[in-house]
Amino acid sequence: MRLPWSRFSTGRRARAHRAWRWARAPARALVLRGLGCALLARAARLGANVDGALHAAPDSRLHRGFEELLEAHFREHWRVADYARAAVAGADVLLRGEWKYFSHVRVAAGFPPDWHRNPLSGETAPAAVHWTEIGDFDYGDIKLIWEPGRFASAFLLARAYAATGDERYPAAFWSLLEDWAVRNPPQRGANWKCGQEAAFRLMAWCFALHAFAASASTTAERVSALLAMIAAHAERIEGNLAYAR
Repeated sequence: MRLPWSRFSTGRRARAHRAWRWARAPARALVLRGLGCALLARAARLGANVDGALHAAPDSRLHRGFEELLEAHFREHWRVADYARAAVAGADVLLRGEWKYFSHVRVAAGFPPDWHRNPLSGETAPAAVHWTEIGDFDYGDIKLIWEPGRFASAFLLARAYAATGDERYPAAFWSLLEDWAVRNPPQRGANWKCGQEAAFRLMAWCFALHAFAASASTTAERVSALLAMIAAHAERIEGNLAYAR
């Protein structure tokens, strides 16, 4: 598989766009860093004294919410086998070309889908132009184009593979990945427009790489191609780090 991933660059337009974003919201980046540090500090304190923290504030909103989640889970009382059956059923629906958009709406988008098509409006964004030339609403709501390319499908296929060991699921993941790579070269098309979307995709790919590591479908050539794609995504995310994280 020959892909234009070995050499990638954000280009002048992307660098200009990056500079504009950082100049536009430097304070937001500082606030995010501060909140992140505060959250880490609180997590460290709780980790150092879990029992004391829980007993000191038994009526906290966090504690009550956690108890409610546990109670809801045990009311449903799903066994491991129930989760496995649900994962396999969902993966098989995906293999038939039905995608669940935003975890709720099923769309017959095909397998693989058209990565640039908005299924609600029927419009298709151009795949060859630089992402800076595509507006958020030029082809309907761009999030409808982004949804399959977030690769939530990777988690579904990984769960089904863990439950069954069926090689159809890792083969399906690699098929989707290779099709996406061919149809979304670096910095081209709507799927490169948002650093946060690239981060979603990158996390899903890394998860799948570990989940399917033992599969016969996971060849050295495929892993090498994926690593190049990961590098390109990391550069794209770095350009919008304050937002992408």
